Amino acid sequence: KLYPIHPKLKRIHGLTCYKRLEDLPEVPEVGIFAVNAERTVQIFEDFCKLGGKGAIIFSDGFAEIGRQELEDRLMELSDRYSVAYIGPNCLGAIDNFSRLYTNFIPEQRSEPVTKANGIGIISQSGGIGLELLEMLDADNLGVGRWVSIGNASCVGVSEMLAQMGKDPKIKLIAIYLEGVANGLKLLEIGKEVT
Repeated sequence: KLYPIHPKLKRIHGLTCYKRLEDLPEVPEVGIFAVNAERTVQIFEDFCKLGGKGAIIFSDGFAEIGRQELEDRLMELSDRYSVAYIGPNCLGAIDNFSRLYTNFIPEQRSEPVTKANGIGIISQSGGIGLELLEMLDADNLGVGRWVSIGNASCVGVSEMLAQMGKDPKIKLIAIYLEGVANGLKLLEIGKEVT
């Protein structure tokens, strides 16, 4: 079920819009955020208080431009309410096994990837991750799971590697790193993933 939220629009792509998170008919399991950084923090707090379980935060304007305090606030809310998030400053995720597509990719750049296989991609860079996705599509390989982790202040490469490594459907995992906060943790998880 999709529940778009917009303060002014009545419909988006044929779906009824709700003015506020509190107006939804039920609490969504996953929240997807694509608003400015300040609003993201406010709405993420509301989402956590309502009982949301996880989030994908496309929004930028956090630590990547020197606004660490806003990202710290997201991390604090995540810890307080036990609500994990991917991002901020990411392009989302694709899970071809469950048919969950939460990617924020321009339509003219990529068609939906429909062929599920044993390839998992974890990318810190949305641009590089998108290039890998397009290369696999061009070679008619598809992808099982794809995730752009962005700033990775909550769910990072280590966590995604551990999750994909436990999934028997994923046979190969490609990772693009620009930096890692806890290299020892990544090495330990990497040793466990075979």
